[in-house]
Amino acid sequence: MTRTISGDVVRLGLVGADGVRPYDVLVLFISLAYISTALDSTGALRALSFLITQKAARAPRRSPPSAEKIASGPKLYSLLYGFWFLAGIVVGNDPIILSGTAFLAYFTQHSGITDSTAWTFSQFISANVASAVLVSSNPTNVLLAGAFKLNFLTDYTAFTILPSVLTALVAFPLTYFTFILRHPSSRESTDPHARSEYIPAQILPPDINPRSALLDPRGAVFHATLMLTTLAILVGTSFVPGGKVEVWMVTAAGGIIAFLRDIWSERNVKRTAAPTHSPDDVELDVAGATRATKSPPARRPRLSLPYLAKLLSERFPMTSSTISRLPLSLLPFAGGTFILARALTSLGWTSIWAGWLSKIATTPAHAVFFLGFFIPFVMCPLTGTNIGAAILMVQILTDDRFALSPRVLADPRIMKGAIFSTAMASNVGAISWTFSASLAGLLWNSILRQKGIRMNSSSASKNSKRTLVASDSDSDYASPPPKKRTVKAPSKSKAKAKVVSVDEPDVSDILALTREQLEDSDASTLVDAVIALQEEVVALQQRVVSAKKEAPAMTKEQAEKALDIQRKLMVKGISKQMGWKPSAKGGAAKFTHTHQLPRLIFLALFNLPSTFKKKSAHKLTIAEFKDACGDQGVPTGKVRYNTLGVTGGGVNIRWNEEESSATVSGTYGLGGVGAW
Repeated sequence: MTRTISGDVVRLGLVGADGVRPYDVLVLFISLAYISTALDSTGALRALSFLITQKAARAPRRSPPSAEKIASGPKLYSLLYGFWFLAGIVVGNDPIILSGTAFLAYFTQHSGITDSTAWTFSQFISANVASAVLVSSNPTNVLLAGAFKLNFLTDYTAFTILPSVLTALVAFPLTYFTFILRHPSSRESTDPHARSEYIPAQILPPDINPRSALLDPRGAVFHATLMLTTLAILVGTSFVPGGKVEVWMVTAAGGIIAFLRDIWSERNVKRTAAPTHSPDDVELDVAGATRATKSPPARRPRLSLPYLAKLLSERFPMTSSTISRLPLSLLPFAGGTFILARALTSLGWTSIWAGWLSKIATTPAHAVFFLGFFIPFVMCPLTGTNIGAAILMVQILTDDRFALSPRVLADPRIMKGAIFSTAMASNVGAISWTFSASLAGLLWNSILRQKGIRMNSSSASKNSKRTLVASDSDSDYASPPPKKRTVKAPSKSKAKAKVVSVDEPDVSDILALTREQLEDSDASTLVDAVIALQEEVVALQQRVVSAKKEAPAMTKEQAEKALDIQRKLMVKGISKQMGWKPSAKGGAAKFTHTHQLPRLIFLALFNLPSTFKKKSAHKLTIAEFKDACGDQGVPTGKVRYNTLGVTGGGVNIRWNEEESSATVSGTYGLGGVGAW
């Protein structure tokens, strides 16, 4: 209605562009979700959970054979934590939340544990941390791997498995000791004098045969084998060059096979018959006498979609149950988020945010630390769960203002750090200060409420933030902070000394000292200042030498490629700004585009001499601007039934030496260059 989002934006939001394929994410997620949910419907995960609890129990020493087996609470807590982590790596976090939460609700209620917070919280943490290991375990992983063309095994898992394991190892003792040192409220305890514990020293596990929880043994074997086979094929096809085998081709086939197997397994299942009634029903009247009443003739049900769905659910109960447990609400949610992110890109917002990020992420450590804390604490809770945060971050990281910024081009580790920091943060971000930080959090809270377990949002927020800070600190890498020196510089009146804290790499404060301040400084202060300057000079010399070694002179082909990239960046950036305005009708709408690039590329792009040092705006004619745009063509903007082009007879360019950036400005409107 507002026409803010055009049809092209909607199409790109669903079909994708520049390596981002939303349909890959949606098909992969729903296909693997069906396989894992079908595996859970067979009772396999619940049976394994009960088996672990039974194996952890031991009969007391010197007890008769008929004595009940008792399990160690801390030992069982540790075993379940490890089981959730390993299972989450294979099947992802959603099946663990679906099946594991229901199991823990039953387990805690029948084991004498008054408060299940410690057990459910450890499961939620381990499952979400584990989902960062494999690409297939979380839609955010698929999104990042597809956008940056990462091999599933060598380019993704190789960089996420160690941070995930370390995060899990750090989160476990933190969570364990948090609940060991605290005690739940005694209001829920039947004995007012008893002191309950989150993790009791001894637990009497439920007396249930694990085989009784396994509803379909053959189906469990089939779906487990199919899941492992699908994941293996996904990893294998990621080595195929050129992306000839897309992700959806593999996962859709696996999901269809699982669905057909479930239908086939229920081919002989008879539909449950509705209770029949005799033609003459007998009911008791007020006086106590009986009277015969005839029931009205049964009406033939109308053929409708709800009626057909009911028939199918009665004919195929297990398959219908599996489909009903699928997170189908994710599909319109993720699709809408893709469209919104693409709309922000078309309106220029992601380009602005990408420019901000390029100024913040000046080193790999800065990129890792900033995104590692900003995404889970801010973006996941406020941008529509961790999936919305990942979609928006992909648009920002692939924007030319960040991807082609001078620092990122000079040090590719900044981009790599940003990618994997986003991967870890979008998974761990599910453990944020609100349940809405992830779909898994909303699902987890919903299941707990269904089982009669109330999770206090404030206490959950405290536990989540404590774990999240420790997890991010452990999984992020940072170089050691620079040492600081304190330089005392007395003022002219010598009445009050000025203390300046100076980082070693930054000597601007030392250089700003006046002659009088230096003369009034003591010897030790001058020595510290000279040493700082010497270290800075040595560091600069080393950087120059390493730069010459690592960045040799570009060949002709490399220079042409760099020029093509800058042309594309300039034309694309200006075209994005050419939207309809009332001033465009008379050709007076203004555009201003700034992008960073090396000085030599700037001179070659606009065919300027090496002696060019003009600080004010330099005028380019339309012909010169066409030459600068090259094969990309002059920027144009599309409006209904017309096209906008550059007006005014030329454009202005300005070079900023400090920021190493070029600014192109001018006017556009109807009847401009390139318009029709």
